[in-house]
Amino acid sequence: MVGKGSEILNSIKITRIKKHLTQDAALSADCYKVCRDFWGYLTTLQATGLRIVSVSIYEQEASLRLGSRYLLLPTDALHVATCQRHRIHHCATADAHFEQVDLLQIWKPAKQ
Repeated sequence: MVGKGSEILNSIKITRIKKHLTQDAALSADCYKVCRDFWGYLTTLQATGLRIVSVSIYEQEASLRLGSRYLLLPTDALHVATCQRHRIHHCATADAHFEQVDLLQIWKPAKQ
């Protein structure tokens, strides 16, 4: 949502984006559309067998250790901690940061 707001406003200033999101109905609608589209995508994936798991305080704490160990950004570290907790050993991603994580088998999309 914030990413779409940033794109539309051509700004990376989070305070500016948040202000506009709470004051500009058209901008808010455009940004929420992105969220609804993503939710529809997730719903479709769930219907085909994707299991969505919750993130607990355990994963939050583990992400601090894993982020430091593998030099990951916080959200990437949280993904790794969640995979570890749920015994997920394979990850499909184009994000090169995951390549250094020896806990996961990384699958990259084919280059076009």
